Amino acid sequence: MVPQTKPKILFVSESVTLAHFARPFELSNRLSESDYAIHFACATPYQHFLGASKHSLHTLTSIPPEQFKQALANGNPLYDFATLKKYVEDDLALIDNVKPDLIVGDFRISLAVSARLAKIPYATISNAYWSPYAPKQYPLPCLPLALMRFVSSSY
Repeated sequence: MVPQTKPKILFVSESVTLAHFARPFELSNRLSESDYAIHFACATPYQHFLGASKHSLHTLTSIPPEQFKQALANGNPLYDFATLKKYVEDDLALIDNVKPDLIVGDFRISLAVSARLAKIPYATISNAYWSPYAPKQYPLPCLPLALMRFVSSSY
């Protein structure tokens, strides 16, 4: 008889904010390690939070948080083509190494392409308040771009 293997789940954080790291990490910690083989990938700056983790850990490059925040604040594209192409290459190498049954990502937008190319099911984590079905409407974030649009639409 062939021994049953546990399903492998690969959690991936686009490590540009603590929230994008914390959501998948918290979700991964809620799963039973006796039922699943859990892998977690993030950029080096966030790996110090993983010291006590029992997950299999992987390093994956992300753009620097400062670059992300500046682009977001100015309303500029968050990624250029070369960055996204490199992300897909890195994602595919990680997927080939781990061979997961499921990939769960938080704002690693390249995974929509990478997971499809690798033919692995993919789920993404999103803020609940982005949903049009959210019961409460939340205020705009305090970003220069949001404030400029609010001020210009008031005149």
